[in-house]
Amino acid sequence: MLHNQLTMLDPPVHQFNPGEGFGFGGSVVIDPVKRGQPGSIGRFGWPGAASTTYAIDPAKQWIAIALLQHLPRSDVPRDLPRISKDFYRLVDAAMEDTSKDDTRNTTTPDTTK
Repeated sequence: MLHNQLTMLDPPVHQFNPGEGFGFGGSVVIDPVKRGQPGSIGRFGWPGAASTTYAIDPAKQWIAIALLQHLPRSDVPRDLPRISKDFYRLVDAAMEDTSKDDTRNTTTPDTTK
């Protein structure tokens, strides 16, 4: 369900991103370099058109959800932009910082006192 189901296509990706396929439950990252954004192979989610989006990255052990109801339009002056790329970039950066913080404090408390 969470694996790329577009294997019959050449290349086996959906029309919007050369680094993503599509499983039965949504998009699946199959090539992070071609994708051009952070993300592990196997990361999956739903790239909602109206800015309602989620992603689950099993390799990095995080889940991110953005629930908006806004369909960005380029023909409307000063309309809000699409936020999903920036949102996931910030999530990746925040989780990277968190994992660095977790590894810094590896000392065992002295319980003999």
